[in-house]
Amino acid sequence: MNIIVRHLGLFPWSVTAAQMEKFTKNRNKNTIDELWLVEHYPIFTYGVSENSYSMPNIKNIPVVPSSRGGKITYHGPGQLIIYFLLDLRRKNIRFYELVKKIEIVIIHLLKDLKISSHLINGWPGVYVKKKKFVPWVFG
Repeated sequence: MNIIVRHLGLFPWSVTAAQMEKFTKNRNKNTIDELWLVEHYPIFTYGVSENSYSMPNIKNIPVVPSSRGGKITYHGPGQLIIYFLLDLRRKNIRFYELVKKIEIVIIHLLKDLKISSHLINGWPGVYVKKKKFVPWVFG
């Protein structure tokens, strides 16, 4: 399996989101899948599940809509985000199957680091104690 891993460093969320949208729009059957590793300047994003959010900022940090499905999520320096730009149809993988596999990998990684983590039935993400450790973002 070919995949390109890009280390973007500290990068604005809005620019990254636009580049992911462009990547996905221009993808064809020969496009190599990519993983983007990035940190963002402080920003809150909210997805379509957050129906009526109207505050322009929280503690002077901008709040912007995104096309993802989740509620409000903070992104900031020191928080590594991995965006998966994968052609799931080409790989014949269902979205939630991939999410579950990634969650299991993360749980094993955290276990190797002596960090106890778990899943919560019916909720996406990996949890450490009662805090969500991994929000999911796919492009």
